[in-house]
Amino acid sequence: MSFQRFVLPNGLVVVCETIPYVRSVTVGIWVKTGSKYEIAGEYGLTHFLEHLLFKGTPNRSAREIAEQMDAVGGQLNAFTSKEYTCFYARVLSDHFAFAMELLSDMLLNSVFAAEDFDREKQVVLEEIKLYEDTPDELILDLCAKSVLGDHPLGRPVLGSFDSISAITREQTLAFWRKHYTPDNLIISVAGQVDPETVFSEISRYFGTMPGNGGAQKGAASQPRTVLPAAIRGANLFKEKETEQVHICFGSEGLSRLDDARYAVQVLDALLGGTVSSRLFQVLREERGLVYSAFSAHSSYQELGLFSIYVGVSKPNAGEVLKLLRQELNAVRQGQISEDEVSRAKEQLRGSILFGLESTSNRMSRLAKAEMFFGEIVSADEIIERIQRVSKDDVIATAQLIFAKQPYISAIGQIAGLSRRWAEFQKGW
Repeated sequence: MSFQRFVLPNGLVVVCETIPYVRSVTVGIWVKTGSKYEIAGEYGLTHFLEHLLFKGTPNRSAREIAEQMDAVGGQLNAFTSKEYTCFYARVLSDHFAFAMELLSDMLLNSVFAAEDFDREKQVVLEEIKLYEDTPDELILDLCAKSVLGDHPLGRPVLGSFDSISAITREQTLAFWRKHYTPDNLIISVAGQVDPETVFSEISRYFGTMPGNGGAQKGAASQPRTVLPAAIRGANLFKEKETEQVHICFGSEGLSRLDDARYAVQVLDALLGGTVSSRLFQVLREERGLVYSAFSAHSSYQELGLFSIYVGVSKPNAGEVLKLLRQELNAVRQGQISEDEVSRAKEQLRGSILFGLESTSNRMSRLAKAEMFFGEIVSADEIIERIQRVSKDDVIATAQLIFAKQPYISAIGQIAGLSRRWAEFQKGW
């Protein structure tokens, strides 16, 4: 494998990894704009714009975009996060030039027809309704809001019914022109492909895109966003007729730049990230109180979010909360074994190495390394840093994250559970 990095004169950054033994290639166009960069009146616009770029260009209709990708046996998709948007295609290596032309046509030449705009707005509103009907996903957004309050990272990527309904076509075009500029783009390619071909094809389609040429090696720059003076969290509850009560416990975590970022990954894995983790074993395997119980740590540029999720029948909620409090107390007090730490680190190692078998994962890893760190760190280097994490590092990280009581968010038939919430948070 070999890594290449190019910067076009207009500032667009290209990163490429050649993998000679695979038969495919994945190309991703990453826009350094996510929901956290939206201002009032724009909430949900980043994700809505992602949808619109699949609706057609002067060269092909929305149906033709789909049919042409299917005709070469490829996969075309996109996703929006809180910090970036990605459009990507995975194709057999001999179809790389086609994938590059199709993606460039979508990003540079979309027509934003009025009828498509109105129709796709309805699609996104249906997506929001679907999300509202999926409590085990909705609870994660509620948890982010409970911990991060008015911070931009506390807002949902999809926006709200009201915010999407109010978006105009003119507003969307202005947002596209402002954020879809070459100095705000990274194109990442991984697979069986020649770097010279990559540079030639990208230059062909994006070389004349106007920009300021501002990207420099190692810059790892992103747009600035206005942050609140302080984060003010709160417990949040949503009464809903569901079979289970969906509960999240959230604490402010660590940014992706924090020195302890590898220790928090180990903590996450041993607490609730694997089937041998504490929460899974205690709550499901030993007592049968839940089907799903897990922890997750999301790292952003400014901060992080550590969350714990359980879905439980209402009569068992009190016992689950008691057991969870016991496990968190034990971790904070240093009751962690060397075997737990070793298993967690080996799980992380396996996850990283398994990911290398996918050109899509490699493409994403390249883009994020460029976007956030300005350098490409090999998988072996990352594994080495994880292996250096000690039990004491994990304990210190747990004590830092759980120094303050976690905020509670819950969705379901929660009437009558207020005493259980108070018991969990008492004397933290």
